[in-house]
Amino acid sequence: MRQGLTARGHSSDTGTGGPDLAESAGPVRRAQPSPDRPRDRDCGQASDREGREYREFWGVVVMLRVGISIGVGLGLLMACASPPPRAPGDIAAAYLTAGRLPEATREIERAILVRPRDVSLRRQAARIYVESSRADRAVEHLEAAIQLTPQDGGLWIDLGEIERDRENIADAYVAFRRASALAPTDVRAVSGLAVSAENLGFSEEASEAYARWAELKLSLGADAAE
Repeated sequence: MRQGLTARGHSSDTGTGGPDLAESAGPVRRAQPSPDRPRDRDCGQASDREGREYREFWGVVVMLRVGISIGVGLGLLMACASPPPRAPGDIAAAYLTAGRLPEATREIERAILVRPRDVSLRRQAARIYVESSRADRAVEHLEAAIQLTPQDGGLWIDLGEIERDRENIADAYVAFRRASALAPTDVRAVSGLAVSAENLGFSEEASEAYARWAELKLSLGADAAE
């Protein structure tokens, strides 16, 4: 009987007899997922999405700032690099200085076409046409300028000098007479009136003009001496 007990005990120790311990423990239960894990996963996804949106937002902000900075920089660069705007008669004046009279007359006419009421352009055109030996066109521009500003004594003086050079004594006399009335202290106006009045036989008016001319020369000499 002891041998039988020993035999059974040996068989249970070696695993050849008796039930297995794993089987005796019953079926193994697998771990069930916690009901809270899906909620944690959703929270993590929401957090990732918010982080991605946050990064995208600030990325756009940075790009906008960089774009604005580049635009401002380019604008300043272009403003500094662009040449200053030219006056309407600058091109014509440059051609006149270079002695290229056909180009000068072409450019001044273009400028006047754009700004026909610009008196300074009309006066400049008169000078260019005088240099081009086209006094008739110079007179036309001066007369147009005088219609715009009839109280400008300088325009009347320019007109009188051109008419005098053309030997139109009567027209010169009219222009100088008007100029001396508008600018009584201008030597060109008074001297022009004296000479043209004398040439036309207006002795009394010529004498008065010569007297004023002498006074002006003395006054100018005194001013120069001072």
